[in-house]
Parts: sequence; structure tokens; C-alpha cells
Amino acid sequence: MWYLPFWNLRLGKFIKYIPYFIISGFMNGVDVIIILLHINPVLWQKGLGKITDAIVAIPKSVASKI
Repeated sequence: MWYLPFWNLRLGKFIKYIPYFIISGFMNGVDVIIILLHINPVLWQKGLGKITDAIVAIPKSVASKI
């Protein structure tokens, strides 16, 4: 629902003025966060909601599987 004002005001047309490398970097950052949040569940560990907790827990999760 938060996107409805943007849709009503047709603000999506301004995305063409943002350089490609900015959008690409933003999307890569989102991808890295998603991957980091999914490492623990892939290793059969409890999924964590915060990215900082997930990063701290990765070595422990990997060590428990070795």
C-alpha cells in the first residue's frame, strides 16, 4: 500500500534519471543481504531476522556442520 502515492503521482517515470550503476549497486546490496539471511536456514539452523545477527552466526553455523 505504501507504493500507491508513487503510482498515483506517476513518480516511476523518474527512475530513468538515476544512473544504471546506482540501481545495480542497490540491487546487488539487496541480493547480498538476502543471501546472508538465508545461509543459516540452508545449514539447518534457526533463521535470524536481523542482518547483523545473521552475519555473526554464520561462522558458528558453518563450524557446527563440519
